[in-house]
Amino acid sequence: RCPRTHGHLMERGRLRRLAGLAVGARRLATRAAISPAVRLPGALQRSHFSHSLGGTRRLRQFANSNVAAPPITRDVRNGSAVFLSAGGVVPGSLRGFHGGWMLRSDGDGMGEGDPEGGVAPGEDKGGEELFGDGDNVAAVFEGDQETGSQLVSRDNDWMPAEVIVIPVFRRPIFPGIATPIALTNPDFCEAILKLKSSTGSYPLVGIFMTKQPTREEGTPITSTEDLHQIGCLGQVVYIHGVQQLGVQLLVAGAGRILITGTVRTDPFLTVSIQKCKDKPFDPTDKMIKAWVLQIISTMKSVVKLEHSFKEQLQTALTQVDVNNPSLLADITASMTTADRDSLQNVLNTLDVQDRLSQALRLLTIELDQAELQKSIHKQMEDSVSKMQRKHFLTEQLKIIKKELGLEKDDKEELIQALTAKLAELNAPPAAEKVITEQLKKMSMLEPSSPEFNITRTYLDWLVSIPWGVSTDENFDVKKAAKVLDKDHYGMKDVKDRILEFIAVGKLKKSVQGRIICFVGPPGVGKTSIGQSVASSLNRKFYRFSVGGMTDVAEIKGHRRTYVGAMPGKAVQALKSVGCNNPVIMLDEIDKVGKGYQGDPASAMLEMLDPAQNAEFLDHYLDVPIDLSHVLFICTANSLDTIPGPLKDRMEVIQVSGYTAEDKLHIAKTHLWPAARAEAGIKGSQVSISQDALRQLISKYCREPGVRNLQKQVAKLLRKAAYLIATGEKDKLSIGMSNLTTYSGPPVFPTDRIYERTPPGVVMGLAWSSMGGTSLYIEAAVVAESEGGKGSMRSTGQMGDVMKESSEISLSVAKRVLRDLAGKEGGGGGGFPG
Repeated sequence: RCPRTHGHLMERGRLRRLAGLAVGARRLATRAAISPAVRLPGALQRSHFSHSLGGTRRLRQFANSNVAAPPITRDVRNGSAVFLSAGGVVPGSLRGFHGGWMLRSDGDGMGEGDPEGGVAPGEDKGGEELFGDGDNVAAVFEGDQETGSQLVSRDNDWMPAEVIVIPVFRRPIFPGIATPIALTNPDFCEAILKLKSSTGSYPLVGIFMTKQPTREEGTPITSTEDLHQIGCLGQVVYIHGVQQLGVQLLVAGAGRILITGTVRTDPFLTVSIQKCKDKPFDPTDKMIKAWVLQIISTMKSVVKLEHSFKEQLQTALTQVDVNNPSLLADITASMTTADRDSLQNVLNTLDVQDRLSQALRLLTIELDQAELQKSIHKQMEDSVSKMQRKHFLTEQLKIIKKELGLEKDDKEELIQALTAKLAELNAPPAAEKVITEQLKKMSMLEPSSPEFNITRTYLDWLVSIPWGVSTDENFDVKKAAKVLDKDHYGMKDVKDRILEFIAVGKLKKSVQGRIICFVGPPGVGKTSIGQSVASSLNRKFYRFSVGGMTDVAEIKGHRRTYVGAMPGKAVQALKSVGCNNPVIMLDEIDKVGKGYQGDPASAMLEMLDPAQNAEFLDHYLDVPIDLSHVLFICTANSLDTIPGPLKDRMEVIQVSGYTAEDKLHIAKTHLWPAARAEAGIKGSQVSISQDALRQLISKYCREPGVRNLQKQVAKLLRKAAYLIATGEKDKLSIGMSNLTTYSGPPVFPTDRIYERTPPGVVMGLAWSSMGGTSLYIEAAVVAESEGGKGSMRSTGQMGDVMKESSEISLSVAKRVLRDLAGKEGGGGGGFPG
């Protein structure tokens, strides 16, 4: 390099002017679409140009020896770079080449000039053939004058005898095309690098496509059986990368070659080749010209439709030589997106006219695809434009209606609807004030804000409460008695209490809410009678279970600040029934839980207290609600687990179990007809005797309720339905003789074991959840213990009272025996322990 002196600066300016002359000559040759060799000024032979490839800045020597530097363009779809020639001068048509030449810029930018080398930066404004790289694909072919390195020409008859094979798997490489190939095998990379250093020139390789696209790109193979026999002779014009990480090769296709044999397979496949020449043809033949013109015409059609490689096709149209149909066919095929087999067929074809035909067919497919894409794109645009037009007209219509007062927006409609509901309500002043304030708040909120939805939900609940709305009650005692007797047999205490409630209301002309608690064993009808009570009073009925409830918010509601907040069960019941005097049943109140979220039983004190529930305050509504007109009915199996303060607020009614006669009547009038209809049996097909029903009740169903009796009756009718459905029986009568056939052995045996109880056996009475019964208590005498003291052990599940009674009985027995022993021994003895 020259030192930084005044003379050097003068030389650098002169080189800039000479480079401008060269650029002008190149542009002229391009636009004229002719093929004169452009000789660059001799002063450029030792100039240094800088370019970047893959982000790496490097300096390459540039010189010229009567060279027309062909442009290169990149196919953005398959990553290949297409070499084009203005007048049939193809890449590598240099002999005695000792410098280098650069590839064409895509028009997106220029390689940077080298200030130290005296070359100004390029000015690529529109994709002209300038020196440098705009898309990081430009490259420089290097040579050496002393070694005589040269680029191989497609038109050159010289051909190496053997080449190392680089397999490709996706697409074959065509002559006249420069394509990047990635090598990932470190050993293969080393072989290519050694080949370049040993020859001192551009390495020649054989590019052959594999028959099966199943292997990694760039992986060497060891057998020619896996390759297509015709490939492309490639010249590695640029190598970039690190051997251990893989290298990127830029390979220029020089001509078709045929594998004639295998030279070696180790370490890599090397084959002997021969050049595949095109069959002789006349470029001036009318048929060939017709094919060429049709290809060019189709290219123009594709350019109008396909924008992805429009620049490449335009470059081909302006610079391709129509007198070289062989190169035109190769370039056309390589620029399509055809499959690998179709492209290989083009490469295998040595008849130029046939090759043109195949290339035109592939280009026509591209045209059809482009037309289809354009049609789809137009349909989508039409659909979108229709939707946009509809949306635009709809918005205009809304604005016009709003201006004319014919339509209001959703927010205004909602506020008006809530205001209308408020006018219809008979809400107390406190509730009306809150609703009015919330409506004002909503009018100032945007519908998209979260607070708007919270306020809307709150207002919906407030206007949905039946403020002051009551149903007309029934004060006809006789009618109420018929309703109660219709669905339930017995339960005299419950029915009397409800009839008393109605009678008091009839005399007072008004009724107040009450809190009643039905306590009794399972299956006696505590829950089911609630609906009958509501029907007898002509009130709405709402039931919810509090068994296992551990959250106070279920009763008192959630605070509105919580996500998903809701009012408590009492408010939900009023909204559901639509009146303020329903019958609300709290089922299983003796099973209310208690957890970290509070004690629901304590929260019920306000709701079930007649002195407080006139102004029940729900946490969500935060407005007093009148529950004094509600008739609360609670159910429980036991009073032991109900807290004292809560039990004190309720009127407890014991619901005793049914007697055997009650069960018999219920089974005949209610259970048997219902189970027969459930089984699909007609009335005359199955019958059961009254004695069999009594036996079923006494031997199988001793619980105080009728739930187990209902299961046993359903079991009998299911078995009868099976016999009738299978044709074994037409009619079936169940009596004492065949009851065990359908119900199995009795669950409870006979009560009496002894006609006359022997000494040590007495009768006792027992009580359980199944009801009361008698049982035998038997005592057994064992030998006296070594200590001389008597003892007693009791078995079975005995309560504290029975254990105490047995201890007292033992003490009395000892006293009696002691007295008897004293009389027999003259009063001097006693019973020993």
